[in-house]
Amino acid sequence: MLGTAVVLVAALARLPAGPVAVVGGDASADASAVMLDSSAGPCSGVVVAPRVVLTAAHCVGADGVVHVGAAAPWTQTVAIVATHRHRGWQPGATVDDLALVRLATAVTAPPRAPRALDAAALAAVQVIGYGRRRADDPASVGVRTAATLAIADRDAALLYTAASGPAFTCAGDSGAPALDADGAIAALVVAGDAGCAGPSRLARVDRARAWIAEVVAAWDGPCAADGACGAGCDRDPDCDPCALDGACHAGCAAPDLDCPLGPGPGASCVDDLACESRRCVVAPDDPTTRYCSAACATAADCPAPLDACVAQTCGYAGPTPGRLGSACAADATCASGICDRGLAVCAVACGVDDACPAGQACASTGQGPLCRAASGGCALGGGGSGGLLALALALMARAASAAAAARRRAPTAPRRRRG
Repeated sequence: MLGTAVVLVAALARLPAGPVAVVGGDASADASAVMLDSSAGPCSGVVVAPRVVLTAAHCVGADGVVHVGAAAPWTQTVAIVATHRHRGWQPGATVDDLALVRLATAVTAPPRAPRALDAAALAAVQVIGYGRRRADDPASVGVRTAATLAIADRDAALLYTAASGPAFTCAGDSGAPALDADGAIAALVVAGDAGCAGPSRLARVDRARAWIAEVVAAWDGPCAADGACGAGCDRDPDCDPCALDGACHAGCAAPDLDCPLGPGPGASCVDDLACESRRCVVAPDDPTTRYCSAACATAADCPAPLDACVAQTCGYAGPTPGRLGSACAADATCASGICDRGLAVCAVACGVDDACPAGQACASTGQGPLCRAASGGCALGGGGSGGLLALALALMARAASAAAAARRRAPTAPRRRRG
């Protein structure tokens, strides 16, 4: 046994803060696992580069340090000088509950790498953490402990351990690495049973490998941010404004990690650059509606609220929410941003330059001119599918023009040169 159940519970766990270690495990000699101590409480982590540690996003606090070694007295204690939470994480959530912390100096612990994960074939993982070894003893935290946990279920974002044990995670094990049979990082512990005797949730890291690689490269790679633009470097932050250089650049093909988080799945968009995923698609049942999507192989790959995968693109299994003509009670429920309060359906505005969809005409309402079912009034749109297409193209053209103008006004990070 690990000494106590590997109860790797999130820092948000309902257990009191204090020393914690794996319940039901054994002492571990794996030096790649480290302990974090900050205002967020005791947590665990794993070294992925000499100056970079991977941990849970909810473990990131102020004035943190990383302890290297099996237990106190530590081999090294190094200050955390920078942090970067995964862009997809939301406080209180377990999906994408990942963060990287940069250390003031390199540690002697050997780094480990994340791996592309065949989740369907992963039957068990070895978890290494510093959480409580005894669930009822806050003072039992701070000893590096390992245990093998069976995987009972999985989805696109998380692995779920078996409820039967014999080992469990506990408070202080958040951020602990879950290794596959080859010793690669398959996931991190992000939540567990409050009593340290039940199943845990592990955040998969295979879906975050590109983010990990970019941050590690900027912080501790051969082309790191060192004030010099290196010849032959890929995404050197000293000469690539789209790299992690501390300045937001709006015109990047992939999201600039320095920029605020962009709209997520299902959010209204005007073009690919308006989405965090860089994928803005037209709703199949309403060409005037566009929303942020994601690539997929199956529906299980699609993030909520998207729940269908068609032609390798995530969408909705049923009608698109907020599409034209759908019931509404407020403007915010409509993709167009307009709820025709007289009819309680989603609508679009109309006028001299705005055609209405087929079968609709421009009508005067208390909200201004809106497209309604044709029954008189100044019908500005053509009949048949051409009217709907014309409206879609007009709306898309105006939105794209506005987006382009906004990007032209966005500041561009200055390029730095060697010397």
